[in-house]
Amino acid sequence: MTLTIVVLNYNGKKHLRRCLKSIQKQTHKKIRTMIIDNASSDGSQKMVDEEFPEMELYPLAYNVGVSAGYNFGYARAKTKYVATIPNDVTLSENWAVEMEKGFKNNQVAITAGHIKNREAGPYYGDAGIGFTMDMLGNPVTQQRDTEILGTSAPMIDATKIETPYFEEMFYSGDEVYLGLQALTKGYTVKQCPAAKIFHYGKVSIGKNNKMAEYEGEKNRYLNLLLYYEPWTLIKATPFIILNMALTTIKAVIENNLTTRIKSYKWIVQNRQDILERRREIQGARVVKDWQIKHLVTNRLILYKQLTGGK
Repeated sequence: MTLTIVVLNYNGKKHLRRCLKSIQKQTHKKIRTMIIDNASSDGSQKMVDEEFPEMELYPLAYNVGVSAGYNFGYARAKTKYVATIPNDVTLSENWAVEMEKGFKNNQVAITAGHIKNREAGPYYGDAGIGFTMDMLGNPVTQQRDTEILGTSAPMIDATKIETPYFEEMFYSGDEVYLGLQALTKGYTVKQCPAAKIFHYGKVSIGKNNKMAEYEGEKNRYLNLLLYYEPWTLIKATPFIILNMALTTIKAVIENNLTTRIKSYKWIVQNRQDILERRREIQGARVVKDWQIKHLVTNRLILYKQLTGGK
């Protein structure tokens, strides 16, 4: 086997079945598939056992979240290439072959497919091949052939990235973390537009918008605190404060201030662990912020945050 696909699932039985069927149809014939199940209660595990016996199921005792779930599978993959994908996607038949082709250049650590959002929701109809990000760590989807910072549903060269995700990121922020890790270590992220991914929406998160908002706000700033060099962090601070003020006003209007406060409180309470992790990341970097600044746009997605994406 040259490739392992790690599929993360939590109560997404219908979508998981569709995802696994698309993996079965891959033209790439050397694929190992691992399903990491975050203690689902909807019959997902039984469905995998009965319908996909050739695939490996790893049922976890409780929901460890996105980053820890992917890391669990990644550590056990033992192949050169590892893809981490959610349960709510389907892959074109040539997806694995096209993604693996992207590693011809030895500087490439991650490959990115062309993602199309298929169902209703704020991102309905959106399509892109990876993303850059704004100064506040928000992904900015790219629709054209260009350099990118990261991607959803990535394929990773495991010889270059030892541990892809930060396990304190239960939901959201994980893809930006991975991209920044690769870039600061001197690697690149390669677009593979012929590899098609069809995304069906936030299946596992369901209607738990408060959890998504809490994790999104916490992890957005966590990525900046971990990866920005001191001077970059100083320059970004006024924008961070402005963004926090505006989104707090929005939270007050929507009677959701507690969620925002919890996210900021977590960062304060865990500052020692964050500083320790930051020292590790900064010590491993070989590329300075100015060398990748073209992938961090000055565009701030304040309007989207204030209007809820409308």
